[in-house]
Amino acid sequence: MCGLFLTSRPEEFGNHWQDQVCSYLRHRGPDAQGSKIRSGVGAVHTRLAVIGLGHEGAQPMSSIDEEDVLVYNGEIVNYAVIAKQKGIRAGSDTRLLLNLLAKGEFETLANLRGMFAFVYWNSRTRTITAMRDRYGVKPLFVLHHSGGGISFSSEMRPLLSHPDARSLDPVGLAHFLAEGHTGQTSTIVQNIRKLSPGHRYTWQVDSEGRVSQERQFPIGAGTWSRMSVADALTDSVTANLVADVEVGVFLSGGVDSTLIAALASREKSDLQAFTLGFPESPGNDETEIARHNASLMGLRHHVVDVHSHELSQIAREIVNTTGEPLGDAAVLPLAVLAQKAREHVPVVLAGEGADEIFGGYRRYRLDNWVSRSPSIMPHGFIEALSRRRGPSRQSRSFEAMLWGRKRGFQAHSALLTGEYPTIIQAAPGPGGIALAERIANWDAVDPVFGSRALAYDRSIWLPNTYLEKTDRASMLTGLEVRVPFLDPAVVSSVSARDLNNQTKIPLRELLSELVPTHRLPNTKKGLAVDVPALLQGGLAAPYAYEVNDSGSILANTFGRKAQLSIGQRAEISPNLAFRIAQLGLWQEIESSA
Repeated sequence: MCGLFLTSRPEEFGNHWQDQVCSYLRHRGPDAQGSKIRSGVGAVHTRLAVIGLGHEGAQPMSSIDEEDVLVYNGEIVNYAVIAKQKGIRAGSDTRLLLNLLAKGEFETLANLRGMFAFVYWNSRTRTITAMRDRYGVKPLFVLHHSGGGISFSSEMRPLLSHPDARSLDPVGLAHFLAEGHTGQTSTIVQNIRKLSPGHRYTWQVDSEGRVSQERQFPIGAGTWSRMSVADALTDSVTANLVADVEVGVFLSGGVDSTLIAALASREKSDLQAFTLGFPESPGNDETEIARHNASLMGLRHHVVDVHSHELSQIAREIVNTTGEPLGDAAVLPLAVLAQKAREHVPVVLAGEGADEIFGGYRRYRLDNWVSRSPSIMPHGFIEALSRRRGPSRQSRSFEAMLWGRKRGFQAHSALLTGEYPTIIQAAPGPGGIALAERIANWDAVDPVFGSRALAYDRSIWLPNTYLEKTDRASMLTGLEVRVPFLDPAVVSSVSARDLNNQTKIPLRELLSELVPTHRLPNTKKGLAVDVPALLQGGLAAPYAYEVNDSGSILANTFGRKAQLSIGQRAEISPNLAFRIAQLGLWQEIESSA
């Protein structure tokens, strides 16, 4: 796992741009750094060495004639298999990828397993090719310069040093406040956007570094043999254990991570497992269950206790390092876990994505009911109710039922703690555009086994909340997190039967077979964060500034009246309050940069 940067206009980032970019991205790749300039295009890479530890994996990687340059972040776990099929000599996944791109074998990209983002510069054709993996596990940001140039980065921080990355995007900000993320392609900064997962992009570059003719190609489904869920998961975990360094596992008390640990422990002895403990919130603590299961599997088990006093500092570090606010408070304890795990291993397997692949959330049952129910209340009444709705699951479910099938996205948004009615009332222009964009996303997805909610979560919610959170928390200290559930072989193995009643039956059956006396919690638990305590402690100042000061982002972007309205809603919405506090941190850090 690494940090990458490529620009068609390196001179616009200053005389010492290579050193500056390396300093920004070193946390993602602490093992090595490198830079190259070819035909006016500059590339920087910071490396976390996992596969091909020596020169064979060093980046930026050039072709034999030194004309082509690749910067790549991720792991292609089946690279050796594809290299053999293609007759390519490759001692690393980076070398394989460079060969495929140089030969124009783009159709093979659909058969890559793992997680990745890359940017490739071909000096002969003067084209830039960029791509993220199909599930959006790894991030890739792009800045379009006002003078026609283009730049790419694994994080926003290096791009924010460019003079064209100074203005906020009101629509992106509306998305962030309403959902906690900015969506598939937008950010809160104008001119900076995210590339969509599962698509290959190309640009033509002229001799002055100006780009044109952006084209976008879906990578396709690939060719995957249909296997049972058990066989596909076993195969995915085995593939994701491929590394030239030690691999561990994140272990909660739930079925997803426990199953990953059970499968990994069959392949690897003396496996290390890392569990979050919440001594200040016993109702959310799963350490005893995890400890019991770890003992059954013969794991070396580490419990990492999280204390509220350390979370505000972690929040500041994440915003300062990545250059963006993150709307999910669970990123904070996850970062604590990642820091401790990194002291022992550079790579872990995690259970992210299982709920979106196997329909594990309760909300999917309610979504299915809503999809068949008419709206029985005027929309204005429901919007007013939403602006007064509390944070409990019951109140969110009640709102979702009122929206009914004709307002499917609004119903789903309520279940996801969305705040669109509040933002639209406060800032009708940007809020209305943001809602229209998200409804269009909802309408555009192809339902998965009849469920539009599940398809939406896979394509929009998962990459922009959970995977974004996992990447930023783990890469803060250079820990690679692999996600075996988000594997094309696993996804293609899931059938309508497997999604029956959203109980993840095949996963429970397989876990019972592997670890017959395992334990699971009675109810699903999240990563506990006492947001009100944070807002009274280390995040009090940035939060208060955003909701009260006339110089805040909220006031400057939406106006003083909107600022007060949003602040009033935040008093009873911890999710919105945390997003505002993150925004305040971001403003504080950026204004002093």
